Amino acid sequence: MSAPATKQRPKVCVVVAAYNSPPELDDLIASVLAQRWDAENWELRFVDDGSTDDTYERLAAVAAEHPNVFVERIPNSGWPGRPRNVAVAATEAEFVFFSDHDDYLFPEALRRMYEFAAGHDLDVVHPKEVVSGWLTPGWRSWPAQEGRTRLDQQRLQCITPHKLYRRSFLLEHGIAFPEGPVRLEDFSYNAEVWSRTDRIGILADYPCYRWMIYDDNSHKGGYDFDVYWSSFESSLQPVVAMPPSEKKDQLLIRWYRSRILERLAGGFHRYSDDFRDRLIDRVTGLLRYFPVEIDRLLTPADRIRSTLLRQGAVDALVRLSRIDHGTRLAATASSARWAEDGLHVAVEARLVDGRGEPVRFRRQASGSVVRALPEELLAAVGDSAVVPDPSTFVPEVVVRGRDSSVDWIQPTTGSATFSQESDGELTLVLTAEAVVDPLAAALGGPLDREVQDLYFRMTGLGLGATHRVPALHHRASGAVLDGTTGVVYRTRAGFLAVDLGSRVRTVVGTGQPTPADVSRSFGVTTISLPKVVGRGRTAIDAEVEIDGSLSPARLRVDRKGVRVTTRARWEPDQQVRVVLEGRRSAILFR
Repeated sequence: MSAPATKQRPKVCVVVAAYNSPPELDDLIASVLAQRWDAENWELRFVDDGSTDDTYERLAAVAAEHPNVFVERIPNSGWPGRPRNVAVAATEAEFVFFSDHDDYLFPEALRRMYEFAAGHDLDVVHPKEVVSGWLTPGWRSWPAQEGRTRLDQQRLQCITPHKLYRRSFLLEHGIAFPEGPVRLEDFSYNAEVWSRTDRIGILADYPCYRWMIYDDNSHKGGYDFDVYWSSFESSLQPVVAMPPSEKKDQLLIRWYRSRILERLAGGFHRYSDDFRDRLIDRVTGLLRYFPVEIDRLLTPADRIRSTLLRQGAVDALVRLSRIDHGTRLAATASSARWAEDGLHVAVEARLVDGRGEPVRFRRQASGSVVRALPEELLAAVGDSAVVPDPSTFVPEVVVRGRDSSVDWIQPTTGSATFSQESDGELTLVLTAEAVVDPLAAALGGPLDREVQDLYFRMTGLGLGATHRVPALHHRASGAVLDGTTGVVYRTRAGFLAVDLGSRVRTVVGTGQPTPADVSRSFGVTTISLPKVVGRGRTAIDAEVEIDGSLSPARLRVDRKGVRVTTRARWEPDQQVRVVLEGRRSAILFR
């Protein structure tokens, strides 16, 4: 008699803290159950934090149907820390991944994260994460696939706990979430993790996790001033305890920049006097954790704020906040044209203030360039006002899927230069060009076949955010590249977008054929599309609609160009439509 089979140890446990979970919980469960990985490789473990509704019963029903789904109920603790710790203690999986209860995992996420961790012997995997609910692309944390990464401000940008952690590493170092009604538990957890290992990798070539932002996210707590700032101080302690190193400085800057200096930026002047005084008093008491020497890692804009904060110059901070409020990049697409290697996008931009006027700079007698701030501000900040050579600023074109929220930084060439105005002051002018190949724009892989919106941003100065690219005067144009159809067009709101796969626009509609482009031979009607760029050899199924009657057709690409072929024929006074990819139609002749 053979021995019973031994149950395989799960490779990954997805940990979810649940409390009065919204309907989106079903979407999360469905995304995990739909993973393209054998079910014995993973488990899904819920810990219900004493829900007062039917959340536990909903989860128990799912667990009853799936042997690798587990649910446990604990008394309410008030925040996700305790439920997550309970799940980590209960699982025997090799790795754990923390998910919120209203988010989403992409279909190959678990397999790809595990194989990446195993292949590079990692304690932590930072998987590509996307955000739905923000108007601009998310973090810049995934510039490239990196089996072992160095931590800097770009790679530290995403501090959420939506990462893959080796469980034995967590247990060895006693790493756990703070429990109870605390804030910034993700900061505390990752401070413990990042301070104890360099075996960290960046998985950038596949989106693994979608963080859903809602106006009423049920897992969001209120802002209790004292709880927030005591939690912030506690989260810092693992970093403060590290020996001096570049890594420690990078971690300190991440905390300092994102939770202190951000609050002194463009919205600081809008705070009430009482709240502003209370905030300054609290963060001034935290400056002992952030030695002045680390300010070298700040952007020029943050370095000015830090200098004023360290001086206790609150009135100057308020004045600077008013000046910086609304500062943005005013960008336009100067051209967008298809070629065989992809869509060539050229962008021009200026840095402007909240009134739309160019931000001014001034060249000093020493040759250095400073912000053209009021003299008393310049005197207060001294060398902190000096900006580096604009060649160090990095312009970037980004594409973002309108449905998927997945964004990809495109290889971008360009420049940032100072232009001298008639009064002798300087303004910042940027130019950039990117080539977006739909088959390679996702870090060498294909973009999703959906509408891709184009964004522009600049890093290095600390002013200006990520914005959609306006297209002031652009006529839609199309291409068929190795079987993928694309149309670049101006949206109704005036922005540049690319439709991949005939979602809202079709390349047939951009072909601009005339009656002279129609020929018939051996029973086949051919309609040439002279304005459509083609690459490779392609035949895509289509239909021709003539006065409501459909006939089969093909969109063909070869050495003869791009054309539609069909056996249908029509009279000059008939309306002809071509339906492409079963989605969109275009009128050829009226």
